[in-house]
Amino acid sequence: MIVLTVLKWIGLCLLFLLLLILFLLLLLLFLPFRYEITAERDRELPEGGERRYLLELRVGWMQRLLSFVFHMDNAGSVYRLRLAFLTLLSDEERGGEPDAAETAERNAPEEL
Repeated sequence: MIVLTVLKWIGLCLLFLLLLILFLLLLLLFLPFRYEITAERDRELPEGGERRYLLELRVGWMQRLLSFVFHMDNAGSVYRLRLAFLTLLSDEERGGEPDAAETAERNAPEEL
């Protein structure tokens, strides 16, 4: 009798894990990743000699629950990976000044 109870609990735990994996796979399949790429460059070479350029990449999943922003211009590049409100990975090379990716994300219009 004890053996059957232990086997029942093991089976329920395996069923729970299987359903959890199935749920996560369905989330990946049916919730799309959203991405936006913006690139700009001066057409003519200015008299100073260096062309200005701008590259911005944004990727989001589950209405920005998971988001990645990459911003690159003549001053350098900045990237940030966020999960909800926590920053998981960030480029800290610009020191105390607010980074361009954060400023651009705040100024971007909210999409529905």
